[in-house]
Amino acid sequence: MIIMAGSNDVSYDSKDGQTANPEEIASRIIDIGKNAKLHGVTRVFVNSIIYREGYFYNSIINKINLILRLKCNSENFYYIDNNNIYTVDLIDGLHLNSVGNDKLMRNLLNCCQSYNPYLLEEVDYSNE
Repeated sequence: MIIMAGSNDVSYDSKDGQTANPEEIASRIIDIGKNAKLHGVTRVFVNSIIYREGYFYNSIINKINLILRLKCNSENFYYIDNNNIYTVDLIDGLHLNSVGNDKLMRNLLNCCQSYNPYLLEEVDYSNE
């Protein structure tokens, strides 16, 4: 199972002058994996949260991703690092553009034992 969490929890939990709690958000994500394991899922993959525009959000996302990496290690989950996806890979500062989607797809496929990156056709995005 692959758990893909976004940065909306960071913005939702940061409303009304509150600052989102990285530990709480990371725990909610990890709890999904723990619940899946209880129901028979043998391998759990947890995506790092993709950075979005805005330093305020990214400092929280950075803390969440660090906690996720550590918790994945202690729970024997696999951590998927999406640090190769930058804000230039976003359409509107939040959602992925075609380059960002391609990077995410490759990050996810790297989790598959049968994935051979040389079989995928390289896409030229220079005209976009």
